[in-house]
Amino acid sequence: MRFLALALAAIISAVCPAAAAPQEVPFRLVDNMILLPIEVNGRPATGRLDTGGGLSLIHPTFSGELGLVAEGSVIAGGASSKTRQHIMVSAVEVKLGSLVRKSAPLMVISLNWMAPDA
Repeated sequence: MRFLALALAAIISAVCPAAAAPQEVPFRLVDNMILLPIEVNGRPATGRLDTGGGLSLIHPTFSGELGLVAEGSVIAGGASSKTRQHIMVSAVEVKLGSLVRKSAPLMVISLNWMAPDA
């Protein structure tokens, strides 16, 4: 599964200096999800824009296909009180149109529950 959840603030702030010209980026709206054509380390993928996320996520299978190596871990949780330890990887280049983020830190986590139906 080549799917990556992109934290809006993490991607935009890292690749867009304050004085940068506006960028037009194609997207698809599926089940109220904004899906973006991206590249991760040169491989095509689909990014799901998460406007409230503080960290970008990558599916374990895709991370393995890219040969990404664990570089630490983080304890994270969601709306419930449960937390879990997740692997972090960072030797990643993420491209969104002409925008490029090098050494993007990503949390490795299963994203099957948020894959689009279409």
